[in-house]
Amino acid sequence: MGFKALPADSIAMLDASHRRQEQRLDECLDAVQALTDGRAGQDQVATIARVLEFLRKQAARHVEDEEESVFPRLAARPDFSELLVALESEHREHETMIAELEDLFEAWADAVPPSRAVSVFASRFAEFSAHYRAHIAREDDELVPAMRRELTANELADISSEMISRRPKSSRWSRVGRGRKRRSL
Repeated sequence: MGFKALPADSIAMLDASHRRQEQRLDECLDAVQALTDGRAGQDQVATIARVLEFLRKQAARHVEDEEESVFPRLAARPDFSELLVALESEHREHETMIAELEDLFEAWADAVPPSRAVSVFASRFAEFSAHYRAHIAREDDELVPAMRRELTANELADISSEMISRRPKSSRWSRVGRGRKRRSL
């Protein structure tokens, strides 16, 4: 009996990334609400900092996965240009919104912010969160089914390999794609 590496599933990786993004949005919304209610402090500020860092780093890698690996393959097929242009445009909007949120947050200087600053951040983050969730839903409803329908098994495997190469060796998907083994029969 030989061993074969278990392939990572590019669609499962995108789905897991979407769920993590939604979880981080919820964490930040909870922290912002606690600050808004005046019942929080440094722990909530730290949570917001963690979420903003996640969005800047991991969500950016997710965008690379889509724009460098998924979108070019779907662009080669008819009927996807409008969807891909819209999703790329939304990605740029998210980058701008994240940068604005980081600027607002950095103005707090790692302290519990005054209520006015919390109010402004809460409003902007709620707007961002709604926009981002709508984007995730659109990808779940339109992009993922298109990938399932249109891309070949080889294309999906190539996407998985490219996605894994963008991750640190310590990540779950890197371990799956780079060395977890199973017995072949």
